[in-house]
Amino acid sequence: MKLVRPHDPWNQAMRRGDFESAWRETDKLEALRRRQPPGACDLLWNGDNPHGRNVLVRCLHGLGDTIQFSRFLSPLNEIAAQLSVLVQPPLVPLFQNQSGFGIVRNGWTEWGNTDSALEIEIMELAYAFRVTPATLPLPRLWVSGESRRSDPILDLLQTSARKIAIFWAASGWGGGRHVPFSFFEPLADFSGVQFFSFQQGPCEREAEESVLPIRRISEHTADIRDLARALAEMDLVLTVDTMAAHLAGSLRIPAWLLLDRMADWRWIEGRDDSPWYPEMRVFREHRGWEEVIGEILRELETTGLQR
Repeated sequence: MKLVRPHDPWNQAMRRGDFESAWRETDKLEALRRRQPPGACDLLWNGDNPHGRNVLVRCLHGLGDTIQFSRFLSPLNEIAAQLSVLVQPPLVPLFQNQSGFGIVRNGWTEWGNTDSALEIEIMELAYAFRVTPATLPLPRLWVSGESRRSDPILDLLQTSARKIAIFWAASGWGGGRHVPFSFFEPLADFSGVQFFSFQQGPCEREAEESVLPIRRISEHTADIRDLARALAEMDLVLTVDTMAAHLAGSLRIPAWLLLDRMADWRWIEGRDDSPWYPEMRVFREHRGWEEVIGEILRELETTGLQR
């Protein structure tokens, strides 16, 4: 599968949830690629059947992409003779702890294909399996049940209130994936809630001196496995389109996703849910983030929270 320009037929098909048409577009790209010299295209898979083969999965896109498409590793592992996954270094500890993910190694230090295995990029797996929104495998990340008495991170999360995490900014790519923290301040009106920030990077400072009381745990959750363990304790995650959204969704934690009007193809236009993540709700920005936060406030009231 290939990431392409927003207005090409592949992207348009994915935006309307017509995966079958998108795969036919990819078929055209594949036919063209096979007439070109090796390495002339960023698609890795040559179309061979992975049944009974040694398969090497490379992860060449973002951390969120790898987490989202990791759901295909277990089905692939079931049919491959041996599955090896070269993953980004921050994801190695988390992925090595998963059942059915094959042999997980650091993709930055072990780049070679010593077994002459069939290669595929992890985002190509959706195309290889020809999935549709109705046949997407469920996400299946999990975190080990470590003793609470020996886990300082979980000690920091202790509270009798409902726990809500907020992620208000993604990476520097794509300005629409940042909701200034001040927009979340009306959440301070709710009682019986403890808000948590695991936000990383410069935007984390936006929470300083805010009227919204939020417990900042960022320094303890820079490691993604630690972040996963902390998120597993949350009752709800409010997040923009970032790696944390995919992590929460893959852990099957209730997540409310705040989407910019020019959102990525994977979220399918016109839906307030996502076939990728059964526990996720989508709140789309049309006329400003104040409107989105207002909708979230109303929805929180329906869950029993009081202002």
